[in-house]
Amino acid sequence: MAVTAPRLKAPDAVARDFYTWYVGLMAHDKEPTDEPQVYARYVSKSLRASIARQIASPDGMEADYFVKAQDYMDSWIGHVASTPAMVRGNTAQTIVTLGSGAKPWRLSVRLAKEDGGWKLASVSRR
Repeated sequence: MAVTAPRLKAPDAVARDFYTWYVGLMAHDKEPTDEPQVYARYVSKSLRASIARQIASPDGMEADYFVKAQDYMDSWIGHVASTPAMVRGNTAQTIVTLGSGAKPWRLSVRLAKEDGGWKLASVSRR
């Protein structure tokens, strides 16, 4: 009997799962560092280090890195979608939409393969 390797989760699914988890944290006034194992599962080592440096800097962070805003909208809870990822080698790009209705919040999310899976490598406002 042949044993197959576990299937790599699609990068857009990883991004969608991350934002579903992350918006839930925000809604409960928690930080991703409150759940370090989950945070490490979704976010690349280099991005985690970069965010930690920004937080520790004299200027700190002006807005939340992952949502590019100072707060979340209630409409984001339960409304996270992502486009099919464009994969190029070990990187992928997807658009994550938070919320529904007239004013959805869109983010461009780049992911990189790391430790056998896709992890967020950068986020920008779309």
